[in-house]
Amino acid sequence: MKNFIWIAIFFTVGYAIPIHQVGGSINMIVGGSYTQPEYEYQSSDAQIVNLSNDTSTCNNFPDYPLAMRGATGAIVSGHPIICGGRSKESIHSECYHHSKATNSWTFLSNMSTKRSNSASVPVNGKLMVLGGLDEDYNGLGTSEYVSPDGDASQPGPDLPGPRYEHCAVKLSNGQVMLLGGFPDEKSVIIFHPDTEKFDQSLPQLTFDRYGAGCAAFKSPLHDNREVVLAVGGGGQATAEVLDYTQPNPVWTEIAGIPTDYDNYFWGARAVTSAPGQGAIVQYNKHFYELICEVSGCIWRILPNQHIQGVTFAVMMTLPSEYNAC
Repeated sequence: MKNFIWIAIFFTVGYAIPIHQVGGSINMIVGGSYTQPEYEYQSSDAQIVNLSNDTSTCNNFPDYPLAMRGATGAIVSGHPIICGGRSKESIHSECYHHSKATNSWTFLSNMSTKRSNSASVPVNGKLMVLGGLDEDYNGLGTSEYVSPDGDASQPGPDLPGPRYEHCAVKLSNGQVMLLGGFPDEKSVIIFHPDTEKFDQSLPQLTFDRYGAGCAAFKSPLHDNREVVLAVGGGGQATAEVLDYTQPNPVWTEIAGIPTDYDNYFWGARAVTSAPGQGAIVQYNKHFYELICEVSGCIWRILPNQHIQGVTFAVMMTLPSEYNAC
């Protein structure tokens, strides 16, 4: 099994049983918002959390150039690209890319629109950024493509309507699924990159979700078919999955995130786990692992913790050659 490194760029905002350890998993947390009495702070600090080791913490990534929350990003052409976000009262358009060779963040380009609380996925060698809030805090129904070469961003297709605090996941068939967010917290939208069209033919979520996490993984509970997980969000500790390749699919509730430390997972983020049969969810200081087996899906709280505890993250998976420790 190929190892992976998880990089999480954080800009803020069931039951668990002992199961296998996570293998070869390193999570990088950069910046983020954390709350102290009556005030929210943004940070640009970088923290590396080795999820395969209970006590190992590596800190050899540079700080992100901006302290903010609500940014978005993904791996494009082998490197992380991060765009937008909010610092105090300012909404940003800047995009930065991280170079493995120099271990540095470099300004890439500006988006055509300032965006916070948007979503993004890699599409055809570019970062596709969808929706968000503009500098006047209006919902955006536009999208744009950011090139890893530093070229000016290009306009993408308009969404069916304005959307922010939604989640986007790239499917193995190349399509993109957009989940929840304001103003339609149960919406499920499919984007077809080949035609640049959106459709809303899939069923709506069971629960209202905004600021939620999502991930796709191959589930033994579903004969190893790829399913989509929607988890957490404002007022939610629930989780549900969609076996979307089957006829007449429906969202099925599974065990919720353990509520030992939190029960309000607004700003939770999720990535596919290294084994590929579940997900890792981050919220505040804690990391949660979902494993789906033939008998069902279960959670456990990982022993690793983020030092400050942050929400509203960018969280992405890197190949093992991007060695963070």
